[in-house]
Amino acid sequence: MAVMAKIDLAGRWRHVMDGTLAGENRGYFQETFDRSAWRSIGVPSTFAAIDPVLATYDRAAWYARTVQVGWRADGGVLHDVGLIAGDFLHIDRVRVVAEPEAGGGR
Repeated sequence: MAVMAKIDLAGRWRHVMDGTLAGENRGYFQETFDRSAWRSIGVPSTFAAIDPVLATYDRAAWYARTVQVGWRADGGVLHDVGLIAGDFLHIDRVRVVAEPEAGGGR
């Protein structure tokens, strides 16, 4: 059995709130999108830790960090990325939708 590499994703990320849900249409997930104006935050975190005003925020938010994983998005497995069923992320510009875990998920 092949050994899978593990990458700790804790650390500094770029972050922006997207209350109007415009991020996907604006290409926030594109590798070339300029995120320099986005806030730099430590992850893991909560909205309330970022800004107490956001404690009840219940809309979209974007997080960005570039990592080198050594495998292609169609040949690897992601575990424990903190997504709830229906949430999504982009890997190499491919939209990946979270599915509920066996046994009910969150």
